[in-house]
Amino acid sequence: MSTLAIEPLAAPPDAVVTVPGSKSITNRALVTAALAEGPSVLAGALIADDTEAMTESLGRLGVAVTIDRASSTVTVEGTAGRIRPGPIEVDARLSGTTARFLLPLLALGEGRYRLDGAEPLRARPMGPLVDALRRLGAEVVDEG
Repeated sequence: MSTLAIEPLAAPPDAVVTVPGSKSITNRALVTAALAEGPSVLAGALIADDTEAMTESLGRLGVAVTIDRASSTVTVEGTAGRIRPGPIEVDARLSGTTARFLLPLLALGEGRYRLDGAEPLRARPMGPLVDALRRLGAEVVDEG
């Protein structure tokens, strides 16, 4: 395995990034924007069931998200990694990316959170992610 050094930015970036119409990339951008401080505008975002599962879940966690379907633009008011304290339940529906990206985000919060989804999602493997979060000190209970 090689090592990659990541240097901190000297100043906040001032950039415009156009997100391709991909649910996976859109969900990654949504979580990144939620973790950032202040507003982010995602242009060219794919608005689909998976990304709506993510935006609704982020909203429940206290992240303001506005969707403009006509322009495929999503505005996210980042919370600098602070989410609303639990108890909160979020529904990932059938979205594997939503479930996998939200689980570590929930570990940042205070209180209890319940991440659920449709039956097919519940059958998908989450063990390695859960194990990694537990090793980092998160308390994760698998309900089934």
